[in-house]
Amino acid sequence: MSDYYKQRIKKNSEDTRVTLEKYKKLENLINMQKMKTPNDIRYSISVAVLDKVTKLTKEILDDEKKMMIMLGNLRYIFETLVVSRLLLEEKDYAFKVYFSIQTTQINKLDKIVTRIEKEIQLLNNLIMEEEQYSNDPDNMLTNIEKLDKKLKKEITIFMEDVENHGYSFHKHLVETQILSTYKNKLDEYKSKNLKRAKDLANSQSFNKFFQTNGQSSKVFKLLADGRSWKAKADKVGLTDEYEIVYEMTSSLMHFNSYSLFTSDQLDEGEVFLIYRMLNQYLDHIYYNLVKFCDFILID
Repeated sequence: MSDYYKQRIKKNSEDTRVTLEKYKKLENLINMQKMKTPNDIRYSISVAVLDKVTKLTKEILDDEKKMMIMLGNLRYIFETLVVSRLLLEEKDYAFKVYFSIQTTQINKLDKIVTRIEKEIQLLNNLIMEEEQYSNDPDNMLTNIEKLDKKLKKEITIFMEDVENHGYSFHKHLVETQILSTYKNKLDEYKSKNLKRAKDLANSQSFNKFFQTNGQSSKVFKLLADGRSWKAKADKVGLTDEYEIVYEMTSSLMHFNSYSLFTSDQLDEGEVFLIYRMLNQYLDHIYYNLVKFCDFILID
């Protein structure tokens, strides 16, 4: 059985590398078209997909049997396959893919700002307790050690060197150097997002798919897609693939008794299964992007 799997893994690996060569040619072709029509978002999306999938596929081929890399990358490539079908089936989906990046950045920055503010509040509480201990100078050192131990029980991001700085000065540093920086970035992205929303609300190509009536406030609500990956997979006829990919990846990548007590190395049968699925996903993504870009394919 081992020889069989080795042969099949080798064959699928070779086929995958051939497909990656096709990806390279397609990317060159798209880049030529992109120079002629730089505002066509199909080309920007397709080049980004080809770049990302190529990188992840090479990691799988180069790191055979490294479970986390292989399974994580396979899952991402499957989700890319789902997206490549949605791009064909839902004509407005290209806008949702292309214009969601700044909204994602804003959400990420907003979470970080919230986390910084939470840690500042933690510092405020420690400062108040520290002030209460000032009435007990004989035990001041012991009480400060208790506060430091209390802080260590918390999971923090922005508390490095707080023991050296002291709570009050560290709070000052976090507020003036860290919080202000992230808030400025957040304001910058929000400003860019508002400008983009106004541009899209007045764009003829955008309004072919979305009815904004010139109202920028509607833009990002229309671009939102709250569907789960299962719902997206169901929509494009990939339910069975979703079930197997997510069962394979979830059982090994999340903490549970199975992942805890099984090997972190994939056996040859599992490697073959991943290579076989990968090979076909790459092929389908390729043909979907060709169609998405309105190319006439000549193999």
